[in-house]
Amino acid sequence: MPSFTLSWDGNSFIPAVQPLAWHETNCDFWNEVMRRKATLTCIDGPCGTNGPQILEGVVGWNRNPTSSIGNRDGELALSRQGISLFWTTQNTVMKFEGASRWIARSLILFSECTNPVKIETHPHGAFTFLWRLFGRTGTPPKKLRQTGRNARLSLLQSFIPNLTAEMVPNHDAVDAACAALIAGLHGLDLTTAFGTPEMGGQIWMPDLKKACESADT
Repeated sequence: MPSFTLSWDGNSFIPAVQPLAWHETNCDFWNEVMRRKATLTCIDGPCGTNGPQILEGVVGWNRNPTSSIGNRDGELALSRQGISLFWTTQNTVMKFEGASRWIARSLILFSECTNPVKIETHPHGAFTFLWRLFGRTGTPPKKLRQTGRNARLSLLQSFIPNLTAEMVPNHDAVDAACAALIAGLHGLDLTTAFGTPEMGGQIWMPDLKKACESADT
C-alpha cells in the first residue's frame, strides 16, 4: 500500500521530499508515519463496521449477535450523494477473502498506534466532491482511464501546486495523495463527516460550502 506526505506552508499544500512511499506491512506504514512526524493520518479504508469484529490473530470474523448487521450510516449517506462504494456490511466481509481482507487491514490500521490522529476517507468520493466544487456535474471519469487520471491530477494540483505526475505514477498513488489532501483539509477545518461513531464510524469528505467560503476570504 502507498502513502503520500504533505505539509501546509500557510498558503498551499507542499509535497514532502520524496512524498510517495510503498509499504508491504502495517509496521512499514507506521514507521513512515513516525519518520515523517505526521500530525494527522488519513486512511483510504473503513475505520469500523456495523456488525462483525475481527477475530484475534486476524483469522476471520466474529458475528456479534448484539450488533446491527446493517450498512454503515456513513456509506448510506455517501450513497445518497451519488457516491458509489464497496459496502462494508456483515455479508460482504464474512468470507475473509478479496475485499474483506482489505477491510481487515484497514480496521487493524485504525486499531494500532494512538498517535497521530487517524481519520477515514474514500478517495473516489473525495474526488467527486472536489469535481463538483469546480462546477462539474456527476463524477470524474474512471480512474484507470487517462482522462480520469488527468482529471484527478488537475483537482489535486488545484490544492497542491507543486504536485507532478511523476510523484503519483499510478492510480493507487493518486488515491494516496488524495487521502493526504483530505488530511490537510481536515487540519484546516475544511472537511465534513458522513456517518457516526455508533453506526460504523465517520468518513470525512471535503466540505464544499466551507471551501467556497474560504476561497472568498
